[in-house]
Amino acid sequence: MRTEYVMDAQALPKIRVGAVPAASAVGWILTVYNQRAHDVRLLWDESSYVNTLGFSAGRLVHGQTKLRHSDQAQPPSPIPSGSTLQEFIVPAAQVPQLDRLPLLASPGGSGSLRVVFETPSGRETWMGTVHFPQAIAPRRTFIQTPLGIGLVILALAVAAAIGYFIYDDYVYGGARKIRNSHNDTPTSGQVLTRHP
Repeated sequence: MRTEYVMDAQALPKIRVGAVPAASAVGWILTVYNQRAHDVRLLWDESSYVNTLGFSAGRLVHGQTKLRHSDQAQPPSPIPSGSTLQEFIVPAAQVPQLDRLPLLASPGGSGSLRVVFETPSGRETWMGTVHFPQAIAPRRTFIQTPLGIGLVILALAVAAAIGYFIYDDYVYGGARKIRNSHNDTPTSGQVLTRHP
């Protein structure tokens, strides 16, 4: 379960920004409410995440960007006056491994989200501190655990054995049963029949 939370480190007047952990393994749901009298644009390629060790995890990739295009430039998102934008975001360095968390956190540390806006008066940056109160272990599916791998191997072996016996009985079983039901060999003109 994700336990990190985001707090304002550098707020902007009349632009409310919030981020909560997404239900997925990585990323956040970013919500921006523009209370200003004019439109603003969110500049995705200038927005970034700095992890708990102080290393940049790259620009923020938003949910409208397809994974295969995550390395390409993203157009800014306009946020009209009085409206709200809500997007799933993930650091670009995390895109190739969306099922793990190693780039985002270290136990008890804090990272930094930086969201850049273009306004009529120039660029403005909102900063949020991401607090990670406890260690976050990478998620593993059951199949990736030693027990899961062992059960898969066992299931494959059982399926192969069952398949072998079905095939063996189908191809050779009938003739063996006929031969075993008659101890003597057939003579000329005698017909082999199957007896229950």
